[in-house]
Amino acid sequence: MLWLAPRKPGTGSSRLNISRAERAIAAGKKDGSWQALDAVEAPMTPDDLIAALAAHAPAAENFDRFPRSAKRAILA
Repeated sequence: MLWLAPRKPGTGSSRLNISRAERAIAAGKKDGSWQALDAVEAPMTPDDLIAALAAHAPAAENFDRFPRSAKRAILA
């Protein structure tokens, strides 16, 4: 059994939590936070970060070596 704690309105939810909590939608959780982290989950690197990394090759190399979880945290 998995217990899902109530979340504060406006906080983001991961795709995994969304899939686990879809039943909660019917119970009234409809504050728009479901999509708050979609771009981060993709992950889609924003154009300004791509440009900044392109200007600093060592930073780009380091960013590329980060695990997905670290990139997600940076993008969030």
